[in-house]
Amino acid sequence: MLAAGNISKLFWPSDPQIPERSDELKECLSIEDDSPLGPRNFRNHFEHFDERIDTWATSSRDSNFVDSNVGPPGMIAGIDPQNYLRNFDTTNFAVTYRGDVYDLRPVIDAIESLHERAIEEAARPRSE
Repeated sequence: MLAAGNISKLFWPSDPQIPERSDELKECLSIEDDSPLGPRNFRNHFEHFDERIDTWATSSRDSNFVDSNVGPPGMIAGIDPQNYLRNFDTTNFAVTYRGDVYDLRPVIDAIESLHERAIEEAARPRSE
């Protein structure tokens, strides 16, 4: 998630001072605005976990949680989906965080496609 989030920051920077660079990069590598690489909510869930855990602690009704596990949500009986903090769901190849689902397949496909385009672009002759 963090690597995909960092790729996202290259194409959709937070700093409004550098839109030309990101627009040129998106055009050069054929990145569309609706690319699955754009959203950073899951990167933020992981990067800002300290803040997220504080929010969870003040909002959880039963204070039970499951964190950093692998398996389908619900494999542990009696846990509210809002209390799965960072879960890799092996049944649908997705990461969940408090009920928010991040399907990894489109992101992986987009990164593989980006890699191929970057190799092609890097090999393209440049005029002086």
